[in-house]
Amino acid sequence: MSRSAPRHGYPKSEWELSLVFFTLIGQSAVGATTYLAISGLSERTPAASSAAPHLLLLLLLVLAQGISFFHLGRRRAAYRAIAGVSHSWLSREIASAGILALALGGTAFLLWRQAPSGLTLRVALGTEAASALLLLAAMTGVYLLPSRPMWMSLVTVLSFAGTANLLGLPIFLQLTGGEYTRAAVFNTGLTLLALALVQLWHIKRFRLWPRIVSTIKRESILSAEPLLFLLRVLLGIVLPLVLLLAGTRSQGILLAVLAMGELSGRMLFYSSSSPAGRFGTLYV
Repeated sequence: MSRSAPRHGYPKSEWELSLVFFTLIGQSAVGATTYLAISGLSERTPAASSAAPHLLLLLLLVLAQGISFFHLGRRRAAYRAIAGVSHSWLSREIASAGILALALGGTAFLLWRQAPSGLTLRVALGTEAASALLLLAAMTGVYLLPSRPMWMSLVTVLSFAGTANLLGLPIFLQLTGGEYTRAAVFNTGLTLLALALVQLWHIKRFRLWPRIVSTIKRESILSAEPLLFLLRVLLGIVLPLVLLLAGTRSQGILLAVLAMGELSGRMLFYSSSSPAGRFGTLYV
């Protein structure tokens, strides 16, 4: 991969924006699909029996997959990546994304063509939920690399699962016309608090605070990585908690704020692949 001129002490390519948006959109689709399938299985959401939300989530997943192609150096050879399912998490990610796409498309087709029997619909929804969780596991496995100690951590697992939950829930509510109930507020608030605690643990574990202070003194709080970390904390944790405590129940507002926070965190995640990365270790 060719690298552009350094900026703020590391290459611009370290942002890996195609992978940033692929993982964020893909994990959002995973979370929303899981909520849709589970709510349909429990018969709490009549909209799960409509083809539209399944089709829209399929389009969201296809969008994520399309964006990921911009990361490839040889796009024409992309089909070969599926061959390593037995040993490669990347191949498993591609395969599981295909399985989820088939599950969403199949369910949408069944619901569009006819009203399936209760058993058939349960099997279809169960397949969606299982394939969505399989894709999340594969996406996480890709980044648990011994060569990247900051990625080879429970923090990565919780970060990806947190994204699926935080962004998937409001997308699911938007698609089904649902509202933020007390359970949904508790779910979101608990996830945000858990990620904040994991962040503090991560700072302590790798003794990062002196590095944070020295970087801010050297580059100022408004340079790229410190500013992204500040946005991550404010938009990804603090502001959503304030909105929830203030009684805000708008899925659109919360989704926009959470998405900006997750975007900042994911950009930091990929900048941590650089040996010179400093704030990239603070991506939760």
